[in-house]
Amino acid sequence: MTAKHSPTGSQQVRAQAVSGEQAVQVEAFSGLLPHPEMLRQYEELLPGATERFLNFVEKEQVNRNALEQRDLDLQKLAIDNGHRDRQTGMWVAAGLAVTFGGAGIACAFHGQQAIGLALVVTTIGVVVNGFLRTPKKD
Repeated sequence: MTAKHSPTGSQQVRAQAVSGEQAVQVEAFSGLLPHPEMLRQYEELLPGATERFLNFVEKEQVNRNALEQRDLDLQKLAIDNGHRDRQTGMWVAAGLAVTFGGAGIACAFHGQQAIGLALVVTTIGVVVNGFLRTPKKD
């Protein structure tokens, strides 16, 4: 019998060849628990071993589920925070555009046409640039 262990559990492969004939029997098993035949042998050597194995596997599954749920919660929180940050940025940008655009118009009405024109054109340029720019990939 050959046994291999993987990070996700145990894998056992048993092979049997019959000499003189071309018959080969191969049995494979994969999972957190050892092969049922091995469990029986453990139980014979150490009574209660099967129950201990089962308890271990149940605790491992509960722990794994908790870690996966925590990861999903953190991903959702990151998405929600990113959305909120973008929305806040848009409101701040809109407020600044209105402020500088209004300041440019006020300057133009008070005899400072060059400054007013510069403020309005710059504000329009920044807003248009914001719409035309490709967003960064996170």
